[in-house]
Amino acid sequence: MTNPWISFWFDAANSYARGIQDFWIGEFQRHQTALMQEAARQSNQTFMNAWTVLPADLMKRGLAKI
Repeated sequence: MTNPWISFWFDAANSYARGIQDFWIGEFQRHQTALMQEAARQSNQTFMNAWTVLPADLMKRGLAKI
């Protein structure tokens, strides 16, 4: 026969632990989303900067002749 007080205690402990777990899972997901958005933004910015060098800038550096 099971002890109802122990079952009650385990139920309360599991409920408390679920709340903490849900909080941290949400925090990790928000952090991961922010990191992925920043990585995508930096990648896009780097790619676009590589293809938008102006000819005047290249001529100043002596890398291009027109």
